[in-house]
Order: sequence, then C-alpha cells, then structure tokens
Amino acid sequence: MSVYLYYGENSYLLNQRTDYLVNQNVHPEWKVFNYVKLFGDEKNIAAKVFTEVMTLPFGEGNKIIHTNSDSLIGSLLNEDNNQELENHFSRIPSSNILLITGNKKPDSRKTVVKTILKYAQQEEFPLLSSWDKKGIVNLIGKYAAIHQVKLTPDVTNYLAEAIGNNTARAANSLNLLFMQVEK
Repeated sequence: MSVYLYYGENSYLLNQRTDYLVNQNVHPEWKVFNYVKLFGDEKNIAAKVFTEVMTLPFGEGNKIIHTNSDSLIGSLLNEDNNQELENHFSRIPSSNILLITGNKKPDSRKTVVKTILKYAQQEEFPLLSSWDKKGIVNLIGKYAAIHQVKLTPDVTNYLAEAIGNNTARAANSLNLLFMQVEK
C-alpha cells in the first residue's frame, strides 16, 4: 500500500505510529532526502505533494511524503478532475509512500476524500475517555504484555486511576516502572 491515512485525537499514538512507519521504510542515512514533510495552507500544496511522491528516493530505502489531511484535502477541493486525482494515486511508485495525518477523520461524503479512501490504508487513533476505566485498564495491560510483566488487578486498577487517559504519560510511567522491575 502506497497511501496511509492516520487520524485521531491521540496525537501521542499517532506520532508513535508515524515514527514507526518512517523508521521501517526510510534508510537513516538518507532520511534528510527521503522523508519530506509538506504542511501548509498554500493553494498548490497538492501539486507539491504529488510532485514529491512521484520523485524516486535518493540512495537506499523508500521515500515518505508526509502531509496534513486538512492541507491536502483543502487544496484538492478546488480540483475539478477526479480522474486526474485517481491517476496520481494509481501511479505512485512502489518505493514511495504518501502519509496523510490529521486530528479527525476526513469527511467521507466529499468526492476527493472518497478517492483518497479508495487508495489509503486507514488507521484511527482515538483518545480514550477519562471515564473509560475498562479501556484504560486494557491499555495498561497491553503495555504490561509488551514488557512481559504480569500485573495484579489491584496494581492495574491503581495505575489506571493514577495515570488516567493520558497515553504519553502511561507509556513513560510504565516504561520507567517496567525498567525497575526488569533490574
């Protein structure tokens, strides 16, 4: 898949997933050339995005063009020719990735968004509600499983109360805790 659409209010997890995608695909020595961020409210941001995404990567690894969904979609709404947009997406080289990120899911009623969704692999990063104790407990359980640490229900409940729905704080606090347990 050459197009990825990441969206959601949980910016910590969204950024973690973006970093993972970049680290898996872009060679570290060529990152300056092959990881391109294009954000802005320019009218021709879509033209810049598609020019970059059609340009082959330098050196080793793949190339990622990262843009904001609001910028890209806003620029594409002025486009009249949806077939041209389809052609752009279908011709993206296999060595290149178009990464579109945003805080909210794009409006799928718009023709431009329908076209993007046709080609994109989507992933949502919702923010857990502060009153969703079960979701927070599950999140803590996932972090414990990653670190291969078994937590009692009392410890898990205490951590859920202490940390809340702040994913970044949960990850950092639990990493510190699990590093202490591993020693």
